[in-house]
Amino acid sequence: GMAALVGRHDPDILLIQEADPPAIAACGSLVGLAHRLLRADAGYPPGMAILSRFEVRESGALADPAGRRRPRLIWARLGVDDVDVVVGSLHAAAPVGDPRLDNPWRRAVNLRAIAAFAADLAGRPAIIGGDTNTLRYDIPELRDAATVAGRRARTWRPIGGAGWLPAIARLDRIFVTPDVEVIHSLTPCRISRSDHCPVVARLRISHG
Repeated sequence: GMAALVGRHDPDILLIQEADPPAIAACGSLVGLAHRLLRADAGYPPGMAILSRFEVRESGALADPAGRRRPRLIWARLGVDDVDVVVGSLHAAAPVGDPRLDNPWRRAVNLRAIAAFAADLAGRPAIIGGDTNTLRYDIPELRDAATVAGRRARTWRPIGGAGWLPAIARLDRIFVTPDVEVIHSLTPCRISRSDHCPVVARLRISHG
């Protein structure tokens, strides 16, 4: 679970989808990630979150292009030493489910809007990660951390709660700008009982 993941990998930043704010508040292993953006109105309920060791200097959410749905990306500008870094947690619409909310067209709209958001970052260091809900997705201005590290592991299995099941599809990704060095990437599926495996990336921010 979350406590085991944090205990083993000691992250500086966590990007969480379907985030439960009371559960986050009650998780003692997250105390060190004191700077937080919690949005109950974004992604799929109960919401989305960004947790960080670094100060949140500015934050927001990417509005749905049609103006009628929940935001599918939340973002924060973090002060990482003397560098401002934009981080984003994304959760695109599922391709199946409630046809009013979950369909390939809605997912495509979400993913195009997220790519446009990345294009507007104007050369700032950035990290965007989460559930793309699609097998193939690239952000032209960013690099896929797992691809850079040569570790393109599958991240989704059809049954949650069965941590022993192998993942069968790669839906979850971490993207970084060229000035963010990828040291390594891994997908520790056995640490999680969710249908989605966590994706971990060790990164280094260029200080110019």
